[in-house]
Amino acid sequence: MKLKYSLFALIALAVAGCQKAPVYDDVVYIAGAEGEVPTLSLTLDDQFPKELSVKVSSSIVVGHDTKVRLVTDPSKIEEYNTQYGKKGVMLPETNFVLKNTELTIPAGSFSAAEPLVVSVTKDEGLKEGVSYVIPLSIESVDGDLKVKEGFRTVFVEIGRIIIGPAADCSGSTYFKVDFAEGEQDKYDIYNLGEVTYEARINLQRWGGWCNTVMGLEENFCLRFVQDDFKGQLQLSGWGGTLMVPTGGIAVSLNKWTHVAAVFDGPNKKVSIYIDGVLACSADTNKTSLDLTQVYQDDSFRIANSCNDGRQLKGYISEARVWAKALNGNDLKNNMCYVDPATDGLLAYWRFNEKADGKKVEDDLTGHGYKATYSSSAMKWVDNVRCPE
Repeated sequence: MKLKYSLFALIALAVAGCQKAPVYDDVVYIAGAEGEVPTLSLTLDDQFPKELSVKVSSSIVVGHDTKVRLVTDPSKIEEYNTQYGKKGVMLPETNFVLKNTELTIPAGSFSAAEPLVVSVTKDEGLKEGVSYVIPLSIESVDGDLKVKEGFRTVFVEIGRIIIGPAADCSGSTYFKVDFAEGEQDKYDIYNLGEVTYEARINLQRWGGWCNTVMGLEENFCLRFVQDDFKGQLQLSGWGGTLMVPTGGIAVSLNKWTHVAAVFDGPNKKVSIYIDGVLACSADTNKTSLDLTQVYQDDSFRIANSCNDGRQLKGYISEARVWAKALNGNDLKNNMCYVDPATDGLLAYWRFNEKADGKKVEDDLTGHGYKATYSSSAMKWVDNVRCPE
C-alpha cells in the first residue's frame, strides 16, 4: 500500500472553557490562536523536508527588541488528548527539527521578524493508526511583557494519508458474515448491550428499494432509502425507524463519506453519525442486540441486506463492528485505520488487500468473523485516499 502523510497544525486552547477571551492586555501570544481550534495544514509527500511556520505577536508595539523563546512541550499532550478527545502521541524527535526557536519582535513592531519553522525530515518509523503531535509552547519572553495564557501553546498534529484500493460493490455484489461462526468467548454476540457499525462508502448511484451499508434486516440495519429521500441515512429494525431529517446532513454521490450507526443499550439510545458528526438520534426500548438474529434465514450483510434489491451500489472500505457505543470523537479519530487489537472492536474488514480470485475478506481482529463475497471474485477500485 502506498502511504503519504499530511501535516495539520491545530492551534488550540490551553485553558478551560469554550471561548477564549480577546487579547486586551500587554502580552505576547501565538499569532493565529484566537479561534477555538484554528488550523493550518501542510501535505507531506515523498520529498523531505516539509515545513510549517509558527509566528508570535505582541498586543502592543514594543519599545525595544523583544525575544520570545519557544520549545517542544510533551507535557501538554495529556491536556490535548483530554480537552479535544484525541489520542495523540509525541512525534519522535528523530523525525523533525525546529528552526529559529528564539524569535525577535523588533522595536516599533507587533510581530516577530521571522517565524519558528517546524521541519519534518522523514516519515520513517511512523506507525499506521497513530496520531502524532508536536506541542510547542512559549517558554519565556524578555522584558515586562507576559504571555497570554490560552495563547501559549500550539499543537502540530501529524495526519496520515493512506492510498490504496477499496471493495467495489457498485453492481449487485456484497459480503455475508456469520457471527455464529467466529469467536464466542470474548464478546456475547447474542446479547450485546452496545453496538457500533461504521464504514467509509462512496455511492455511485441510487437504485432499488434501498442502498444498504451493513447490518441485519429487521434487527439493526444502516441504509439509504429511496423515493424522495435520496441521500438520507436510515437506521431500521431496533424497535423503530430513525432517519436523518430532510434538510439535515445528506450524503452525496461520488464522494467518500464516513457513516456510522450506534446502539447504546444502557442509555436506551440509537444514533446516526455522518463524518463523525451526530446527524440524528432517538430513544429505544431495546437493551441489547443479537448479531445472529437474521431475517428469513439470511445473514449479516455488508453492502446489502435481505435481498438483491437493496445493494449499496458503491464502494466500501474500513468496515467495522464494535461491541461498544462510540461517540463522535471516537469516530473522527479512526476513520482511516484503527488498531485491530483495540478494546471493544468486534470485527474489522479493511477491504484494501487486492488478490486475484479473492473471495473472502479476513477479520483483522482475529475473532474469525470472515466476510464472504457474493460473487466469484472481488472487484476493486484503486487509488482511494483517506482522508481525501
